[in-house]
Amino acid sequence: MIKIHNTTEVEFTDGIQIITNLMSSFTFCREGDIIRFDDSKITGHILKVNDDNISIEIDQIIGSESDLSIGKGINFPYRILPNTGLSEKDKNDIIFMMNHGNILCLSFTQNSEDIIAVKEFILSKFDFLPPIVIKIETSQALENLDAIIDTAMTFPKVSLLVARGDLVSECGWENLAKAQERIYLKAKSYNLPVILATGILEEFIQKGIPSRAEILDFHYANKFDCILINKGKYMYEAIDFCNNYFKS
Repeated sequence: MIKIHNTTEVEFTDGIQIITNLMSSFTFCREGDIIRFDDSKITGHILKVNDDNISIEIDQIIGSESDLSIGKGINFPYRILPNTGLSEKDKNDIIFMMNHGNILCLSFTQNSEDIIAVKEFILSKFDFLPPIVIKIETSQALENLDAIIDTAMTFPKVSLLVARGDLVSECGWENLAKAQERIYLKAKSYNLPVILATGILEEFIQKGIPSRAEILDFHYANKFDCILINKGKYMYEAIDFCNNYFKS
């Protein structure tokens, strides 16, 4: 059994403890809900829900091991997360980007209200809006895709990013390809650039040789305007492969 807390003040007991400060409360969860970690490498279900912690039981681990280190994602695929607005960190990050960056990337957008909140905050501090990239990575974002894009079009430049890591946790492996294609077609219907991310040439980057499946995936990715590849031992070799592939 694993217990997840939203506070750092935890007295260690038997079992595995996970600390997160991303949510102020777990009251939106329900017993029996599915929970996924690290792009669905670990799947479990909730046994008990309290205000400041939840207890879960692990049902499946994909592969020989999975390292739940700092920065790994936690997904509740069948629950709408509470919209707590922009955090102080969000506001500080936006101000930093506006002063030093070129493009604002919005993560875990769920609806048009999220876009409006960002826009209103920016205009309260600055007299212009930046280009934005909207990461589509939740089931709620898929459901509200038209409204999200319509609202985002008030920014000077807009693009969508297909965040496959979190999408697979939210939608399930069997629905990932359909979700990816839907986002691509929707972006093109608005004449927006679209970016594909997560798991592209992953085996190549880690082992130096690609699998047949990821070569086919990469071939399909060519129709996207941009792809993001992860860091790894053979990252530069993978970049050379991409350049040569596009020239051929």
